[in-house]
Amino acid sequence: MFDEPADEEPEEEELDFDVLDSESTLGPEIPQAPEPPPASEASEELQKMFWSVVVLLNIAILAASLGVMYVVFRGRLQFGGGLVLIGLLGGLHAYRIYRRWEYE
Repeated sequence: MFDEPADEEPEEEELDFDVLDSESTLGPEIPQAPEPPPASEASEELQKMFWSVVVLLNIAILAASLGVMYVVFRGRLQFGGGLVLIGLLGGLHAYRIYRRWEYE
């Protein structure tokens, strides 16, 4: 009963899939991204400054967020406040390094 094909179903040979094969009918061409420049184009001094700022900001964010959590959840104001202060000073120092490089 269900294994027999229905009379109104088209045969597989009758279906026309050639319309979907053409990429021109699907829309505009997808642009390709240009090749990125090699990392060696930046000076060694710039790379050193960049990575030092990245590491310093990661440490600052970690210290500040842990400090806030120690103050809020544990009530350890001195320890948490010290971590927040370390985080803020680290972030300020990273900002100063960035600005010094920008003005040179």
